[in-house]
Amino acid sequence: MGIWVFPIALLLLCLTSESLQGGLPAPPPSLGKGRGVGGEWLWTRHQRGHETSKARTMGLWRCEAPEVRIREWTWPGSPARLWGTGQSMKRVPQLRMALDQEKPGKDRIQQWKWNVSAARSLQWAEWLPQGFLGYQPSNGFGAEAELGFRGLKLQKIVLVRAEVFQALQRLHMTIFSQSVSPCGKFLAAGNNYGQIAIFSLSAALSSEAKEESKKPMVTFHAHDGPVYSMVSTDRHLLSAGDGEVKGWLWAEILKKGCKELWRRQPPYRTSLEVPEINALLLVPKENSLILAGGDCQLHTMDLETGAFTRALRGHTDYIHCLALRDRSPEVLSGGEDGAVRLWDLRIAKEVQTIEVYKHEECSRPHNGRWIGCLATDSDWMVCGGGPALTLWHLRSSTPTTVFPIRAPQKHVTFYQDLILSAGQGCCVNHWQLSGELKAQVPGSSPGLLSLSLNQQPAAPECKVLTASGNSCRVDVFTNLGYRAFSMSF
Repeated sequence: MGIWVFPIALLLLCLTSESLQGGLPAPPPSLGKGRGVGGEWLWTRHQRGHETSKARTMGLWRCEAPEVRIREWTWPGSPARLWGTGQSMKRVPQLRMALDQEKPGKDRIQQWKWNVSAARSLQWAEWLPQGFLGYQPSNGFGAEAELGFRGLKLQKIVLVRAEVFQALQRLHMTIFSQSVSPCGKFLAAGNNYGQIAIFSLSAALSSEAKEESKKPMVTFHAHDGPVYSMVSTDRHLLSAGDGEVKGWLWAEILKKGCKELWRRQPPYRTSLEVPEINALLLVPKENSLILAGGDCQLHTMDLETGAFTRALRGHTDYIHCLALRDRSPEVLSGGEDGAVRLWDLRIAKEVQTIEVYKHEECSRPHNGRWIGCLATDSDWMVCGGGPALTLWHLRSSTPTTVFPIRAPQKHVTFYQDLILSAGQGCCVNHWQLSGELKAQVPGSSPGLLSLSLNQQPAAPECKVLTASGNSCRVDVFTNLGYRAFSMSF
């Protein structure tokens, strides 16, 4: 036995060095064929690995590193054999593939098995004798699979199994905007993936509601980027994304016919400029829509003709929020420059400016000067963001109440004799006008970006407050005092 030890060791050393240097023998043009779903498949030679033919049954597998080649694969899904190693990669059920009908030729893995080792990041790795198989999230949408073998990786393989894709989406989801339907029975929610989901409030609030009632009745892709803002007219749902605003018919949406009615883009300074539209505001008396965002202007669009009639300039940085004074044709805007500007729509000019951060009682330099939320009620305004959440008397331009909350607020609204605010943190804050904190009602999201009060008279049974933010859930508060339940994408 001893006389065979040295030759065997020398042979193994040669094979190992040849593998690591990439000097493997070229595989034969065909490695045999077998039977898959719907017909036969055939391994064929590829310059950097192997690919499959018979497009009806197979997708494409390419090896980024020529030193590692897949030699054998028994349908469906395991085990794979690496070319030139003579060893099987056992228990690797990721190799069942199917053709992507919409984009033929792209790498696809449709069925695989994973181990979740860290629930928050959904990263996993399965150690094998020859290496490891693992994935990491990529931009929240899919993932990149990596096959590690002696330091080599197979990269950029998009995982499209529905469960994993949806789990990653929900994990990284942010709901920026909400809007209640004209009838008051439905709620639209827009997220960072450009999707709009329609929830049935009447079904979710029913005494016979089931878990399915808290899921969207329809979800559709509205924008290529996030849906930053939404508003509803008597017939339409209007949504804003990167550089565009779209109109949708509520009647068609509820029939699950989600086709845009129209699309408009404000006149920007250059064709290369595609700023986000952060805020939409309806002006019913003019039958117009005001939109503002990354180009530091307020654009007015005539809802009858779709034409942009004027642009109001004055802000020196991004505009985050808009509010309408009901009793007079005036609009307030707040932005990154730290100013709240009051515009008279009759003369299309700025008539008042309040630089909130310059007031000592409001200033919080460590948070910045940006104004992230504002609301009006007659001669009163409340605003917040980097500076403290503050109640202002507009005529005298003086702060009357500074609310004692450290976290920057992202949304604020007047409700009866209260002020409701939300921002960093999971709670909806109920404030009295005197500055006293009446209640803090926790929600399910770690941060809140949007509050929506459903006060449509046509559906008094659906009179609720909904809150959304840094999660895939929309919290529903039935009497403002507690969260009754959550609806989820």
